[in-house]
Amino acid sequence: MKLKLISALLLIFMLAAAVSAVPPIPMEFQGSVTIDSSPAPAGTVIIAKINSMERGRTTTTTAGTYGSSGAYGDRLEVHGTETDLNNRASVTFWTGGIKADQEIVFKSKVSEVLALSFDSSAQGGNDDDTPVSSGTSTFNLNELSTEDTGGGHQKITIDRNIVSSKGGALSISGTTITLTKEAGSGWSEFVIETTEAPTETAGEINAIISGVTAHSEKVSADVGGTPGIVETHFEIEMNRMPGSDASILSSVAKMPDSDAQSAFSLTAEGEGKEIADTAYTLNLRKTNIVNGEDGITSAKIVMKVSETWVSAHGGPENVVIFRYDNEKNPPVSQKLAVEWSGPVSGIYTFTGDSPDGLSVFSLAALALPGGGGSSPPGGGGSSPGTSDTKSSISFDRDKTVIPDSTTVPSPTLSSPENVPASDDGSSGETTDNSGETASDTMSGFPVLPVAGVIAIAGIGGVLYILSRKP
Repeated sequence: MKLKLISALLLIFMLAAAVSAVPPIPMEFQGSVTIDSSPAPAGTVIIAKINSMERGRTTTTTAGTYGSSGAYGDRLEVHGTETDLNNRASVTFWTGGIKADQEIVFKSKVSEVLALSFDSSAQGGNDDDTPVSSGTSTFNLNELSTEDTGGGHQKITIDRNIVSSKGGALSISGTTITLTKEAGSGWSEFVIETTEAPTETAGEINAIISGVTAHSEKVSADVGGTPGIVETHFEIEMNRMPGSDASILSSVAKMPDSDAQSAFSLTAEGEGKEIADTAYTLNLRKTNIVNGEDGITSAKIVMKVSETWVSAHGGPENVVIFRYDNEKNPPVSQKLAVEWSGPVSGIYTFTGDSPDGLSVFSLAALALPGGGGSSPPGGGGSSPGTSDTKSSISFDRDKTVIPDSTTVPSPTLSSPENVPASDDGSSGETTDNSGETASDTMSGFPVLPVAGVIAIAGIGGVLYILSRKP
């Protein structure tokens, strides 16, 4: 009898886990759609996003409308996660890179009539992956010049007088030259290692380079929300000084593009987690300089964000830096090894080690599926800490990341008089921008939810086990 009881309890626990893993039932939309106040033409593609990730799409078949009001008609299905549900994440709507004026909080089992309006004059201004700040770090440096001396060696000449006249500073210690750049140059400092102690004659310094570390100037930006004003910069290691035509453009945006965001989601999923939120993204675009032995041999990415944002996502242990490299074929997505410190004056600093060089980086918070927190090893409180080591995956850019969902027949839109009252006494109706009313619950579901079916099957299995003779 004890064995049967234990078996029954194990079956119940397994069923409970299965039920809890069922994703939320999608949210659905249908209604009118206009572009620049005119009916959107047939063939218009409308994409629904949550946190800048595509979660559903539909194509109009009739001008000025999307979806269908029929009980089993096609509608725009939005597939959210438990985290989206718990965080009351917003659903945004897009067509041709233009964001609709409307945003809706994601809810499960809801079908809404929603009039969508798009304004093409706002194109590029509403997209979360549009840069909000940028800066250029160029290697066209008037105070120095280089020349190849054969055998892979590079000679550098620095004019101390020009350094001083531009507001910079220069110091030499043994075989190390430290060049502090003037504000607004794109760089804060160059540390140049030489094979032997440099020579100096009449303010002209000469040496053979063995390595260069370059520190960029800081770029700050207001990305809105709880991250607020953020700050970032990078450090790069090189074997030689790049040519004067080389440069690096730093641009900050709230989100990466859809390919990078999908890749980051797959990387998180590979560790059994999901992205709860992205603070901001740093895109480093190289001109006439490459990643690798002939250019940038390694890099560090420094990303600062408010204590408010970090605390909202369970602390610095849950914060990671992702890297997306689309120069590789196939592209590669990585979670970098990260060290953090703070908070200092309400700011946390996260430093990611990027041995493969520069590309696209996002500062993001991870959570367990279903909205749970996560606590990777390392660090706590206000002292420095270290996240777990990096991981990477190759990314198939043709794969669209949409959370798994249970396929169920489309619900029937309830008429207002048939909408059950909610706990607070309201009718539960939702009114769209055009004044139409639709139920915010799928009261017309013709089939049992999957969780209910699993539960019934589980109860039957338990009763069967307990009823068997010893």
